[in-house]
Amino acid sequence: MSRNQSCRTYPGPAAWLDDAQQNGHARAGFHSIAGWHGRAHLLRARFEGVAFEHKRHVETLHKAGVDFDQVVLSGGGSRSTVWPQIFADVLGVPVTVARSRETGALGAAIAAGAGVGIFADYSAGAAAVTAAARHFVPDEAVADAYARRYRLYGEINQAMTPMRERIAGQQART
Repeated sequence: MSRNQSCRTYPGPAAWLDDAQQNGHARAGFHSIAGWHGRAHLLRARFEGVAFEHKRHVETLHKAGVDFDQVVLSGGGSRSTVWPQIFADVLGVPVTVARSRETGALGAAIAAGAGVGIFADYSAGAAAVTAAARHFVPDEAVADAYARRYRLYGEINQAMTPMRERIAGQQART
């Protein structure tokens, strides 16, 4: 299945929706699942949902005046060849996968090095010890398809808010 086809055939994303947007009542879910959707479809929908939530966070940063022209991914999900491409297509910017798998520990080491004078500052330390493993660029056609799906994703979340609140109220009474 091509990436263009995936934007048309996968069920709607499942995401970890945070409390800030959904008042604490949101739970992950899939939309428009059909009988022919398999495990791979559902996994990809989860990947897409996480990328959509990151896009929502990026939009919040943009509103606050923070701009950027690339993203660096690290950790478990970045080892996939699929997920970083989804991020590039959803966010519309190039994605670099960090060579280091333990970026939290690496960041702590860089901070310590800057603190004791091994590096002039944190930026110099990062430049000295970080490297890219892979690069992904957005595919314009796929990015356009994801932009349409992201708008629908937002509409679904808004439409579901009253229902989530009702469900939470019912659960509180049982």
